[in-house]
Amino acid sequence: MKKTAIVTGGGRGIGYVIACQLGEDDYDIVIMGRNPQEN
Repeated sequence: MKKTAIVTGGGRGIGYVIACQLGEDDYDIVIMGRNPQEN
């Protein structure tokens, strides 16, 4: 079963790095941020 992660502030900075790492680790990712253009 594939794992899912929710990353807040994933449009930039440490949230972005965490989201990228989770993607490499085969997670499904949901990213939330204030600016839709950054996600």
